[in-house]
Amino acid sequence: VASDGKTAVTEILQKLIDKCSNLGGGIVYLKDGIYLSGCIEMKKNVTLYIEQDAVLKGMLDIGAYSKKLSKSHPNWNTLVQGPQKSLIYGDTQENVRIMGGGTIDGSGDFPGAYGSESLRVCAIL
Repeated sequence: VASDGKTAVTEILQKLIDKCSNLGGGIVYLKDGIYLSGCIEMKKNVTLYIEQDAVLKGMLDIGAYSKKLSKSHPNWNTLVQGPQKSLIYGDTQENVRIMGGGTIDGSGDFPGAYGSESLRVCAIL
């Protein structure tokens, strides 16, 4: 997995998460580096381990974040400014963990890129 901070790794991270879950569980391990990603969906029995010198960094392209409707909090779905886009999504999943001493950087400093701070992407939903 590329960790140069320039190459999007969303698809490969999602495939690794899906594979771990399909095999009954496992750990997706991010070593040192910067992992540029759009929305990833955590799955049952999967741990995302972010090493001390690793950064999971949200992409600056709002198109990299698919709209996720909440099953556990359906009222969120009717809010005009509800948190429907996120870097890490895991609604209704069981036994999901995010561990390690690394950083989750949702790139929340770019709300002006698409109009309103209220539309900012959530880091975790």
